Amino acid sequence: MLTSPAYTPKLRRYLAAQRDRNGLILHDPRQVGHPIHLSPAAFELVKLFDGTITLGELASAAQLAIADVAALVQGLDTAL
Repeated sequence: MLTSPAYTPKLRRYLAAQRDRNGLILHDPRQVGHPIHLSPAAFELVKLFDGTITLGELASAAQLAIADVAALVQGLDTAL
C-alpha cells in the first residue's frame, strides 16, 4: 500500500509548519500525533502530497528511490 508506486499520498489540509534552525517542523494544530522535523528538501517534496501524484512520480521528480519516498510517507503517517 504505502510502498506501491501507484500510491498517491495526501496530507491533511489543516497541518501547519513552523521554521526552526535546521528546517521545518510539521504538526497538527489540533495536537493529534507528534510533530515531525523535515529538511527543507523533504518539505518541498511533502508539499506535493496532494493525492494526485503517485509515489513513482514523486520519486522520479525528486530523483529518489521509491523506497526513500515511501519511508518519508510512512514516517509522516506514523507521526501525524
